[in-house]
Amino acid sequence: MEIRRALLVFIVLGIGAVAVLARLFQLQILEHQKWEGLAQNIQEDLVEVPSRRGTIYDRNGVPLAYDVPAYSIAVDNFRVTNPEMLVRLLQEELGMTEEEAEARVYRQSYFTWLARNVDLDKAERFRALAQAQRIRGLLFFPTWKRAYPYGSLAIEVLGLVGVDGDGLSGL
Repeated sequence: MEIRRALLVFIVLGIGAVAVLARLFQLQILEHQKWEGLAQNIQEDLVEVPSRRGTIYDRNGVPLAYDVPAYSIAVDNFRVTNPEMLVRLLQEELGMTEEEAEARVYRQSYFTWLARNVDLDKAERFRALAQAQRIRGLLFFPTWKRAYPYGSLAIEVLGLVGVDGDGLSGL
């Protein structure tokens, strides 16, 4: 009787092991390319890095329009820790109203822009304060911001770029 039980357990375990090995063979050998492609789609993403636009000079070599480094700040709303503090930081550091900050922080989305083309020093200060408060879920994207040292003087000729860096008018 003991031998029959042991044999039955051995057979059941053997069938289970064969089933597991068959499934492993199916996944790793037969369906390898399918699963590798799915994994790469999840792990890799193409991100367009904005290029720096050229400086525009007047006839005397004085710059009329040039690019300065900046950051665009976004948030993964599902990974945010300490959302109340983030709302307060957005109000104090980026000048948002409470309603606007709350709408962006509490939005049910994996990606929400908080601010675009933020000055470098302001963005670095915001990042340092967020890290000090242990706020997670923020995303900082380096970018370029167009600067016009003479304001709107001849802006129709020099050109104007939108928030995404696309030319809207002019050169």
